[in-house]
Amino acid sequence: MSCYFRWMEDKLAKAGIDVKKENREEIDRAIHSVTGVDYKNCSAVLKKGKEMIAENEENFVVKLEKALNE
Repeated sequence: MSCYFRWMEDKLAKAGIDVKKENREEIDRAIHSVTGVDYKNCSAVLKKGKEMIAENEENFVVKLEKALNE
């Protein structure tokens, strides 16, 4: 879990997400949901996340915010 959190740190901050021990799993699941990758497939999330961010970072951030507020 969360092997990509450091790489996405600035994106999480843009979404107003403060990663803490207590909410890491919830954030991890939200990122998996946004990327469409099965839970606990860390390397696939990183790959897909990079693609999505390169394509449209703002859209990725908005989707992440929505996923965490559902």
